[in-house]
Amino acid sequence: MFRSIKSISAYSVHCVDGDLGMLESFHFDDRTWAIRYLVVNIGSLLDTRRVLLLPTAAYELSWLDRSIKVNLSKKQIMTATPYNADLPVSVQHELLDRRNFHALYVADPWSGSVLPMWFPNTEKADELVQVIGDEDLRCTSMTIGYKVMASDKQAGKVVDMILDDQEWKIKYLVVDTNGFLPLGDVLLSVKHVDGFVTDDEIISIDISSDELKHCPKYDSNAPVNRDYVMKYYDYEGRLVGTSDKNVDEYSKLDKSLNRL
Repeated sequence: MFRSIKSISAYSVHCVDGDLGMLESFHFDDRTWAIRYLVVNIGSLLDTRRVLLLPTAAYELSWLDRSIKVNLSKKQIMTATPYNADLPVSVQHELLDRRNFHALYVADPWSGSVLPMWFPNTEKADELVQVIGDEDLRCTSMTIGYKVMASDKQAGKVVDMILDDQEWKIKYLVVDTNGFLPLGDVLLSVKHVDGFVTDDEIISIDISSDELKHCPKYDSNAPVNRDYVMKYYDYEGRLVGTSDKNVDEYSKLDKSLNRL
């Protein structure tokens, strides 16, 4: 089923012996767009603690009770892989920036304020090497908000991502073109992504801004998910339509999604 990433963020995590934590985001491989980890916050407002769960542990995303059901116990989640064991590339870059420089605080002669001046920190060279981990791992919550750069100019920004919860792969980006093109929100297949510029928060795509006009409009309430009895669900998993004999009203959307 196609699901909006933003719509399932903050789902509670339902274990075999009760609820524990909240689904916060996903880590994905930017080469295959496969979900590598579910990021679960099991801490509190004052003491955030995140762990990483494999997507194979999840067996249902329930819109009715806004939960993700996993075949793990609370104890297994409490002892799961810690968040910092496999950091997404954007966090790696942030750590590199912090460790690559050290601050010398000096007084501003004009204002009297104490201000930091940053200098290269050559003593941390060994630590810098250790920080570099998986350069292909990215976080959905950090990728949402990236600028989308078409082959000719900026075309919008990422405002959501569409997940296939059967394959556990991201299939589409929801691109808001307002301010750049008169298209509104459109669905862009991830196969058109040809690169990331992490420091500038840019996703580059291999089509022009004019070609984006052929992408289908994104409607979060669209009946895009069909099950074996022809029930249609929206991007949040809500039942929005049924048909037992004629599915022509949805065929255009089916074809446009498959054509992307």
